[in-house]
Amino acid sequence: MVCPVVLLQCFIWISLMATGVQDDVTHIISSMCVVQQSTVLIPCRYVHPQHEQVSSVEWLHEKSPEEEVRVSQDPAFEGRVEFVQSGASNCSLILRDVRKSDAGIFRLVHNTASGQIRMNAKGIRLEVTGAEVEVQTESDIVTEGDWILFTCGSCIPSVTATYIWRKDGRLRSQHHGENFLYLESVGLEDRGRYLCTVSGHEGNTSVDITVRPV
Repeated sequence: MVCPVVLLQCFIWISLMATGVQDDVTHIISSMCVVQQSTVLIPCRYVHPQHEQVSSVEWLHEKSPEEEVRVSQDPAFEGRVEFVQSGASNCSLILRDVRKSDAGIFRLVHNTASGQIRMNAKGIRLEVTGAEVEVQTESDIVTEGDWILFTCGSCIPSVTATYIWRKDGRLRSQHHGENFLYLESVGLEDRGRYLCTVSGHEGNTSVDITVRPV
């Protein structure tokens, strides 16, 4: 099933200003959290000296310090990426159907006609989250009066999402931009199956809670 598209905008400005033969490179470093199966838009622009002609622009993806690939040549990205180049300085990247394996660092690289290579060295770190539920409790065996903290996903999406919590199939609460559910003092009525869903996306996980009477 195709999930609704969520456009995540994270702006990068890369300025290249020539001072003799020395270039001054400035950029804004960003990190993003994206919901699995969504679409992420990474708009960017670059400015280069007028006398310097750019021959190619591309993105690199670093899964680990030992593994870096060219996005345009990696089969894992085939059919899911679009390099938007509507203007002379536009280097935007669209990534569709985001997967867990897409997590890592994306770097912009462009080559000049003279053979020089310019790179956004630190790049943008992409984190990918689902709706996995993690539970923290006051004690190993939950007893009446204890607190419980449920967390949905490994990070909070850069585009504000709505988190829907259900208990035994019924709506328990709904939070905009907050990926947690906190029960301050549980009672026997709080035991059951808790499930989290991120609005607009498929997929969820659940956890069963047992409460022991005092």
